[in-house]
Amino acid sequence: MRGCTGHVHSRFLCYPFELQWFFQETRRPIWESRRVYSEEDEEDIVKYGKLDTSQFSELELRMYILIKAKLASMFELKEYYTLDEALKLYALYRMDMDIQNGKAEEMRERRE
Repeated sequence: MRGCTGHVHSRFLCYPFELQWFFQETRRPIWESRRVYSEEDEEDIVKYGKLDTSQFSELELRMYILIKAKLASMFELKEYYTLDEALKLYALYRMDMDIQNGKAEEMRERRE
């Protein structure tokens, strides 16, 4: 490979962005897990560790939600959906979640 010489593994010399990301992740980890879980924390994610969401764009977080909800795979998002289509899919998913939460709240109010 051209430009890949020296004592550092050649993969890092050819791909300086990956090396930069590695050191950034070491200094500012995206996820820090807790060894001891706190019952006082209300949110499940906080209970188990700390997620630094400042390292993600809003678009990345929305794509993660689509993948986590099994509405689309990473491959589908990269190969088949345009950005506009993916954002519309996310908006429809959020709409559906809001309607479900609203109906559940109405049912709780009726029981009381």
